[in-house]
Amino acid sequence: MTTTHAPTAAEDRTQVRQALVPTAVAVAVVGSAVSALFANTRGEAIGEAVFIPLLTAAIFALVVARGLRHESAGGRGIALGVLGLLAVPVAFWSGIPLVLGAGATLLGQAGRRADHGSGKAIASFVLGMITLIGYVAVYVGDYLSTH
Repeated sequence: MTTTHAPTAAEDRTQVRQALVPTAVAVAVVGSAVSALFANTRGEAIGEAVFIPLLTAAIFALVVARGLRHESAGGRGIALGVLGLLAVPVAFWSGIPLVLGAGATLLGQAGRRADHGSGKAIASFVLGMITLIGYVAVYVGDYLSTH
């Protein structure tokens, strides 16, 4: 006889905690690389290569990691997702949408099965994903328009 195990909210938070540092590193590396590829000057590339990892460390340590201490941090995730989405058209070059979108997605994933606030967590996840897709779309559009 085989039994199936349904994941719990606590297991979701544990999985996201384990993914926190690798995700932060990936966001910092990808954001810095993309910014360097599309930078207009060497100084801009260097500035962004310093700014994006610092921003990632701050957001992931101060907002995302703290949010994971709660059963559901959907409200924090929604705030990150909305700010990231608003930043896509005006500050995509800074990496801010990438960092905020990834943070919102993680917080949403962590709380999607929570007893309280799962709706906010799902909204956080969706906003984070839309932000990430928007971030990529801006760069793809920019590339296609110049080649």
